[in-house]
Amino acid sequence: MRSQGFTLIELVCVIVILGCLTAIAVPRFLNLTDAAGRASVEKHAHAFTMAVQFVRMRYDLSRRSGAVDNLAGFASGNVDTNTSGYPVDTANGNAIPNNLTGATRCRNVFAAIIAGPAPICGGNLACNESHDFQARTVSAQTCRFDYIEDTEPARFFIYNATTGVVLTTNP
Repeated sequence: MRSQGFTLIELVCVIVILGCLTAIAVPRFLNLTDAAGRASVEKHAHAFTMAVQFVRMRYDLSRRSGAVDNLAGFASGNVDTNTSGYPVDTANGNAIPNNLTGATRCRNVFAAIIAGPAPICGGNLACNESHDFQARTVSAQTCRFDYIEDTEPARFFIYNATTGVVLTTNP
C-alpha cells in the first residue's frame, strides 16, 4: 500500500519551477516600476508644458501686458503671471525668487495649472508618501520638479518662467 504525499523528486521539481518563474517575474516587475516612474514624469511634464502655453495664450487673448495678478479665464482665476505672461504664482506674486518662497511659488503654479489633484510638495509644504514631485528653484524664475517616488535615476523637469520652456530629464 502506497502512502499519500509527494516524493522528494516531485518537491525538488516544484521548487526548481518556482525558482525559474521568480527569476523571470522579478526583473519584469522591477522594469514595470521603472517604466511607471518614467511615464509619470512624462505625463506631468507634458501636462505642465501644455498648461503653461494655455496660460500664455489666455494672457495674449486678454490683451494684457506686464505682470498680471489673477489672470481671468484660466484655472480658478488665481494664476499670476510675470512680465513675459508666463505663470509664476497663485498668491499675487509676479516673480519666482531663488529661495524657499520661490519653491512655494513653483509648487503653487504646478498645483494650479495641472488639472486634477497635484501630488506635489516643496517650499513651505513638507513632503510625505502621498507626493510624487517636489518643487524647488534652481535660479530666479526657474523651477525644478523632481520625481521623488523613485530617486534613481534622477527624473525631473525644469520650467523657465522667463521663456516658458519646459525641459525634461527622464532616463
